[in-house]
Amino acid sequence: MPVEVKILSRAIAYRLSAVAPTLIHPSQAGFVQGRRMSDHIHLIQALQHRASRDDAEHYTAFLGFEKAYDRVDHEFVRIQSRRYCGQILFRLWAALNLDKCVTLVLNNNETPLLRRSTPSLILAQSGTPIRYLGAFVGHNLDPEYHVQLVTDKLLTALPQWKYRARTLAGRRIIASTMVLSQIWHITAATPIPTPRVLLW
Repeated sequence: MPVEVKILSRAIAYRLSAVAPTLIHPSQAGFVQGRRMSDHIHLIQALQHRASRDDAEHYTAFLGFEKAYDRVDHEFVRIQSRRYCGQILFRLWAALNLDKCVTLVLNNNETPLLRRSTPSLILAQSGTPIRYLGAFVGHNLDPEYHVQLVTDKLLTALPQWKYRARTLAGRRIIASTMVLSQIWHITAATPIPTPRVLLW
C-alpha cells in the first residue's frame, strides 16, 4: 500500500472515529474504538465449548483478509460517499484509497484471484490449531499450545534484543513494544496457567 494511502487512511479513520461505532456493525469488533478483537476469539472459544458440551458437530467458516476486501462493492461505496459525505475532499480521499488498494498474498505477489498457494477451503480435524485474529483456536486444542508458541518465540528473540538496546530506556522500549504487546493480546484471549505466569 503506498505511503500516501496509509496517511489518508489514518486521517479518515481519525475523522470518522467519533461516528464509526454507529456506522460499523457491532459484529466488526476490530479496529473500532471501544471494541476489542479478543471478543471474537472468546466467541469462537465459547462455540467450541458448546459443541464439545453438547457432543454436536459444528463447522466454522473464516473469511480471509484478502477475500473480505475482494467482496466489497467499490461502486456502492462511491455512491454512498456521495450521498452521505458532503465534503468533496473527503470523497476524493476515499476514492483514492479504493482505487490504489490491492491485496496481495505475500507468496509470489499473486493477486487473490490467481492465488494457487493455498486452497480456498481447509477442513481441520479436532485438535488442529487454526490461527484466528492472531490467536490459535481449535476444537480440543491443548490449552498450553498458543502460550508455548509465544514463550518459545520470546525466549528466542530476547538474546538478540539485548544487544540492540544497551541502555535501560532502550530495553524498556523493546519490552513494551515487542514483548508486552504480544503478551497483552494473548492473555486477553487465552487463559494462562499460573506456572507459566511465574516463568514469564
